[in-house]
Amino acid sequence: SLQPLVRIRDFLLGLIEGKDAMEEGVWDLVLGHLVSLVRDHVDPSLRHLALKYIHQLQLAALGVVDAPVFDHGKVMAPMKDLMIATSHETRVGVIEKLRVILETKGELVHGHEAWENIVAVLRIAVEKGSIVHVASEEVELESSVPDESDKASLMHLGFRAVQLIATDFLQVLSFSVVGSFIDVLGLYGTQNEDVNTALTSVALLWAVADFISKSEQTTTQDALWLEIFTRLKQLGLDGRPELRNGAIKSLISTLLAHGTVLSRKALAGCLTDCLDPLIKEVMVGGLNEETSSVGTPADASSGNEGSTRIIIHHSRDTPEKQWDETRNLMLSSMARLLKRFSDRLIETAQVDVLERTWLSSLEAASKCATADPKAKEIATSGVDAMLDILKTAALLGRDESGQIRKGSAEELEVREKLWTTALQSIDGCVWTADEQEKKFISNGHALLGLCKGLARVWSDIFELRSSRDALTIVSIMVRIAQQELPETHTIEIRNAALDSIAQLKFLVSEVDAWTSLVKQMLQLLRTKQSDTLADELTKRRVLVALRAQYRGSELPNQVKVDELKDVVESIFPLMLTRTEYVQASITAAKEHRAVLPSSQLTLRVAGDLHLELDKPVWAVAVDTFQVAVDAGCGERGVYRDSVWPVLVQSFEQFLLSKGGGPVRGISNPGARVAFTMKELEDSQRSLH
Repeated sequence: SLQPLVRIRDFLLGLIEGKDAMEEGVWDLVLGHLVSLVRDHVDPSLRHLALKYIHQLQLAALGVVDAPVFDHGKVMAPMKDLMIATSHETRVGVIEKLRVILETKGELVHGHEAWENIVAVLRIAVEKGSIVHVASEEVELESSVPDESDKASLMHLGFRAVQLIATDFLQVLSFSVVGSFIDVLGLYGTQNEDVNTALTSVALLWAVADFISKSEQTTTQDALWLEIFTRLKQLGLDGRPELRNGAIKSLISTLLAHGTVLSRKALAGCLTDCLDPLIKEVMVGGLNEETSSVGTPADASSGNEGSTRIIIHHSRDTPEKQWDETRNLMLSSMARLLKRFSDRLIETAQVDVLERTWLSSLEAASKCATADPKAKEIATSGVDAMLDILKTAALLGRDESGQIRKGSAEELEVREKLWTTALQSIDGCVWTADEQEKKFISNGHALLGLCKGLARVWSDIFELRSSRDALTIVSIMVRIAQQELPETHTIEIRNAALDSIAQLKFLVSEVDAWTSLVKQMLQLLRTKQSDTLADELTKRRVLVALRAQYRGSELPNQVKVDELKDVVESIFPLMLTRTEYVQASITAAKEHRAVLPSSQLTLRVAGDLHLELDKPVWAVAVDTFQVAVDAGCGERGVYRDSVWPVLVQSFEQFLLSKGGGPVRGISNPGARVAFTMKELEDSQRSLH
């Protein structure tokens, strides 16, 4: 009964190999008959034989190079028809035959329609191989529905062919076929059978992007770029952490590597249609079931028997931690992108695109920075991102040497607006006494990073900014120093803030900024804190910083003179204090003995040698008082009139006594001997 089928095959092969003229109707008639046998015949052996003959005829037709029998699209069309068959065995056979064709005759396949048919076959393979939908009216020819391993095998076989195309045949595809191929890669990324295949598909999307960037075709590149970015954005919301992180990394890397070749339309589309929505959805990732476009749980890659298991470290073993890791990645990536493309978007009049992405990034960063105090990494990442964006804003429009490039008034206005937005975002995340209900940065590590990072950023850019910005920086630092935190390292945070305040620099001409800095430091001296040790360390730091400012040359002389009255009034009360308990605790810490109950905070101050821990606070205050008085006179050595009453009162209370005892209830007689005779004579001479 098979002899007629064999004769038909041999007849057609003879026509092809003999390069005889053949009517297309003959091919259509023979191939149509063979396809119907494969699809509809009840005998498996006959179906298998018919599929084998189709494959032989295809190889023969593709092998005719000089004068092709007819269009290769017609040669490859039966494969697409056969993939629609309800027999799983038939689909597997078709994919195996397709892989053989690509390996042996792939370089000979030509024509848009031929490659479209091949890509369509691979699309069906992943759709049928990962999730099988069987309509009620269809009849399955096999005795049973394919099990999970059968479906996975179909998907895996198809993916081998996909890899062949991505590595060897992209250059022969038309751009419209490349678009279809990108879509297929996206489907392989979203399938749930094997996470390794999904990860590899992400890498192949990168390879396609690299191919497009080098292509000389430009007419349809924009659509292809947007297709790649859209697919990577979809995978960047997958429920599997290793896949979504890989997709986000590929998306950012693709944009950074090839952004210079993107047209205005493609770059704007990527930022507006892909990255902006991705930021917003990643920020709420894991909080609801609709976040993931695929809808798979974080451990779905290990839930199916036979699938590849990804071993996750215990520090990343919950969906919340895994989404936090993705958020960290997203924040750092957006800061890099804004740094790379902000100037280009301004220069190409795409300000609306830039502002939208800028605001989305800052909103996401501030949301993470003000997260649960226990979320150390996510809060720190939010702070780091805001600082990076702030520095990017300060350097907009400047070349590598720091010189401002020429720009229109509109461009300058945009740059200033972006800076203001970034600084306001940071300012709004820092504790304010008047807005207790608002969410602020409350994680200790994040606050430490903000103090040090903001001081570091400001030291790099202070010459580029105005006094108004300087006042905002001072205000932020002081509020951090004043913030009370329910953490064991409150002292460490306050110390970092105070050290950062002491390191702030401004232009000599920025008198308002210097004045504000001194006034804010004096306010910290006058503020009484609930923690005794923290209170003493705060005052020590402020005193030492003030002494350095008055002794140094950076603080303008005008400010030294103008603020001397307030400095004396603020320091003098500390010269009359006695703090035996705290001093004893600090001494014990230096000797590594017993420390304060309920915490070991004093151990942390043992290394702060610059705070002169061997002296009581009143002694440090006396030293600072002397330096301020010496440096606070004018150029001719004359004090302002308003200073004299305060100085007289201070010397009277500190130095004079009645009957050998302290005057006016001074509680620390020992402070009276702080001045040596020489210092007393110098002070008297100055007073005179």
